[in-house]
Amino acid sequence: MAGEPHYVSTDPNKSAMDYSAHEDTYSGFLMLTKVASIGCVIALLSLLLVYIGWPVTAILLALSTLVVCVVVLAINRNSAA
Repeated sequence: MAGEPHYVSTDPNKSAMDYSAHEDTYSGFLMLTKVASIGCVIALLSLLLVYIGWPVTAILLALSTLVVCVVVLAINRNSAA
């Protein structure tokens, strides 16, 4: 119980953290946050279009946004690999 945690390096000159994996994870988190924020704004615009009487335009906007978000996330995933 009083032993060292498993993530502590025994070598004082070497870090136990995998910085490349950390940076990849953080980059993915930022991309997902950007895409989700843009998606929320588009969803609000779609609701506004329905409210003012343009439901077909709102549906097209929502579907095109969904397609663009999936493509952006797929491209980002392929470029990270």
